[in-house]
Amino acid sequence: MKVHVTDVAERQITETDEYIERVWGRESKAQFRKRLRHVINLLRRNPNLGTKEPLLAQYTIPYRSIVATSQNKIIYVVSDERIDIVAFWDVRREPTALVDEVMKGTGKQ
Repeated sequence: MKVHVTDVAERQITETDEYIERVWGRESKAQFRKRLRHVINLLRRNPNLGTKEPLLAQYTIPYRSIVATSQNKIIYVVSDERIDIVAFWDVRREPTALVDEVMKGTGKQ
């Protein structure tokens, strides 16, 4: 199954990537990217692997999430044709801010 990363999610991944390299170095950045690719490949083979995202349960769109690293999770939606990654969420952030980020990622804001 194809995976599409929204502009918002791509920006969030890039910001995380740059932060990791700046603070912990290139090797940590490479490990982060390897882990991210692994999780995305798991999703590609089994799109419903993640759980329904409880912070977004009030929406009719069935948002799902999967832990990517100990500090981040991928928020995504599965359709017949593809998986749309709508946010790369830092779980240490205020949970209510997730809705704003996801709405940006889906273009509904």
